[in-house]
Amino acid sequence: MKWILILISWAEGEKKRFLTDKESIHELMNWISHSLGILFVVPAGTWLLYTTWQTQTWQGFIAVLVFILGFLILYSSSSLYHYMVDHPRRSLFRKLDHISIFIMIAGTYTPFLVIYLDNFVGKMYLAILWILVVLGTIYKLYLLGKYRWISLLLYLFMAWILVFNFKAFSSALPVLSLKWLFVGGLFYMLGVVFYVWKRLPFNHFIWHLFVFGGSLSHFIAVYYAVSP
Repeated sequence: MKWILILISWAEGEKKRFLTDKESIHELMNWISHSLGILFVVPAGTWLLYTTWQTQTWQGFIAVLVFILGFLILYSSSSLYHYMVDHPRRSLFRKLDHISIFIMIAGTYTPFLVIYLDNFVGKMYLAILWILVVLGTIYKLYLLGKYRWISLLLYLFMAWILVFNFKAFSSALPVLSLKWLFVGGLFYMLGVVFYVWKRLPFNHFIWHLFVFGGSLSHFIAVYYAVSP
């Protein structure tokens, strides 16, 4: 209940900054939604790490830690960006928000590649994903807003990279993990529809809800991957 009181207190104190216009209310909803995402990741991630510690090697533990940190960075960056509505450095937080998506996607695949594809194919995919994180970070830092199709292609390529060698993934991963991976992917893909639907009221908040659905699905997928 404490965090609810904190949210209420914050909202009351920010009335002068977040006025009653639709855009300001939308930003407030965006901030709250991904702040709640942080409150989900911390306990869920702790529980997932405990389970991993009991069942996997130290390599698997580190891989799951990377997965959790990816989501923590995503939700923290997004929350900061939507909170800093009138901050002079808001553009920096926007860059971090976009970069965190690359980190989240690569982090999501990391536990599965480390634990279940500990071979040349798995290491190759792992290297490709994290190289793309570096390239995507450079792109967002210096070319944010330009050549947006590059960003979209990078996100989509990373998100669906498993389809290029689906046989290897499907034969190695637990069935339930694979199913929840695809469910999470569908959440994100459907969410993109609302993300680009700029004329729809509160479209970005709806996108955030789909992101949370994808996050929850992928946490379940990793749980089935590390559980005994």
